[in-house]
Amino acid sequence: MKRICELKYLSKHSVYVILVLVLVGLTPKLQAQGEATPVYQLFVGESEGTDNRDTLSNVIQENDATYNKALSFIEDDSYIRIDSLSLGNSFTFSVAFNSYALLDKNRTLIDVGQKLWIRTTTQRELQVTMPGRIDHNTKGLCLTENCWYQMTVSVNRFYVDIYLDGKKVETFNLPQEVVCNNQLITIGKNTLWRENFKGKISGVSIWDRFLNDYQVEYYYNANWRRTPVSEGISLFLPFGSQKKVKKGSGDVIQKDIVMVEDQERGVVAELNGKTSYIDCGEVLIDNAVSISLWVKPKKPNQDNGALVGSEQAWAFRISGNSNLTMTIPQVKDIRTREKLIEKDVWQHVAVTYLEGKGVKFYKNGLLVHSDTISKFQEGAKLIRIGNNLWNNHYLGLIDDVVIWKRVLSADDINEIYETDAVDLRKQIKVERAFPWGLLIGGTLVIFIVIAVFIVRKKKIEQERLKNAKQQLSEKLSEDTTPQEEEVDPFLQSVHDIVEKHISDSAFTVEEFARELGTSRTGLYKQMKELTGLSANVFIRDKRLEKAKELLLNSEMSVSEVIYATGFESRAYFNKCFREKYGYTPSGFRQKIKDGFIADLDESSE
Repeated sequence: MKRICELKYLSKHSVYVILVLVLVGLTPKLQAQGEATPVYQLFVGESEGTDNRDTLSNVIQENDATYNKALSFIEDDSYIRIDSLSLGNSFTFSVAFNSYALLDKNRTLIDVGQKLWIRTTTQRELQVTMPGRIDHNTKGLCLTENCWYQMTVSVNRFYVDIYLDGKKVETFNLPQEVVCNNQLITIGKNTLWRENFKGKISGVSIWDRFLNDYQVEYYYNANWRRTPVSEGISLFLPFGSQKKVKKGSGDVIQKDIVMVEDQERGVVAELNGKTSYIDCGEVLIDNAVSISLWVKPKKPNQDNGALVGSEQAWAFRISGNSNLTMTIPQVKDIRTREKLIEKDVWQHVAVTYLEGKGVKFYKNGLLVHSDTISKFQEGAKLIRIGNNLWNNHYLGLIDDVVIWKRVLSADDINEIYETDAVDLRKQIKVERAFPWGLLIGGTLVIFIVIAVFIVRKKKIEQERLKNAKQQLSEKLSEDTTPQEEEVDPFLQSVHDIVEKHISDSAFTVEEFARELGTSRTGLYKQMKELTGLSANVFIRDKRLEKAKELLLNSEMSVSEVIYATGFESRAYFNKCFREKYGYTPSGFRQKIKDGFIADLDESSE
């Protein structure tokens, strides 16, 4: 009897212990969902979140491909000054930045009353400094110029966490407690030394509290977007399109390349395995490189496996055992362990390399192997496709060769693999310089502008007349045939599936096609035929329509609407919403409150 009582006593207390452990484990996640309102917030280009306590000096607001709008810090005295913030001994700073100059000297991102500095260093690292006490650098971090990063530094008395793009990269202790009461905070300028930031900043947030891992990740996903795949491209060769990107010197020269029509990918390049190659001239590459291309090899082996090479710096190729290989001459050969490359089959291959970090290989959007390597020869290099240092050539078909001067994430590689070739080419914007040298004088410029304006105006008028006739015809048709239009069964299934996954940010085109019982290529063709849109664009438009409905008819916050419609970042959501409806989400909701719903409905048509 006594033993039974003891067992009951233990069981009862065991339940209590388990409940306590569960609550302790859930506490950080619950906190992440709780209130973490910044005491200061600035989103460039938006009316929401700005603060009248800040002073902007010598900063220029300009368009940006990633964040739509950004502040450019180009002068020696460019800065944002924030007056009198009382943060106590626990606080968090978050800044989205893109640096033009990393290597010449340290650059200050944040100066907290000369008590604490947060800087980039000439070693491409982040540094937290207490003047005269400590300079702590992040270990193994390697920043790249002209790339966007979102940095968060969270301080709790002596304890410091550093995050980059929502992920923790460093933890350390300060030699003494930092207390910030009524401090002058400066963004982009060190008030003691001339280490001013050069580059762009798109947003700043400051909290008077310490944010944990879950809160930082939550805030990053809700407010910032990862760098789009179109940023940081040095070379883009889509053989079925005239749209090309080449950043560097020299022309792209094709030798013994034949353009052929392929059933799956349209117009592609065929290399003969003996004399064919594409000489891309010098391409600018910093301390990082990413390569992506589609291949259909006829003989996947070492002699016929040269994919992309950069003089004596590196070579990406298919080795003799059908492995993917990245070779750094006289340093290291890194190979995938398994035979990956198939004969006469289209497959997407990619490799990324970051100095001090290593190499990662991908096939069909999935990471298949990674290894470490440190040495890398940066700078302008001659890039050749289909041929390398050892005079190996490539035999087979290739398409959509892309080289970035930055490291893409696994999500980026998967996005490229899943994105239709046509949509990828639309995403990548070509920077073309206006041919001033071809113009004879100012008079000719004015004449051309006027001529284009007249032609464009006439085209618009014709389009309006055509639309008016079409609308009248449709109206008459509706009046004379009041029958219900039959909905295509396939299109109905499309709508039902998208509606079911509207809040799932991980919903992919592959999964979409699988649920419809078709292939990815088949889905693309049917969607284009029925809707005129690709699957990706169709899903995005449906998410935006749902978001508009929720903003109009619910009390949900903008952040809640973002997650309810499957968008992964606030910045990307704002950009897409503005493009479709002419307003930011917050501006849209304000117009609703002001009673301008009719005007909004017209703008969305």
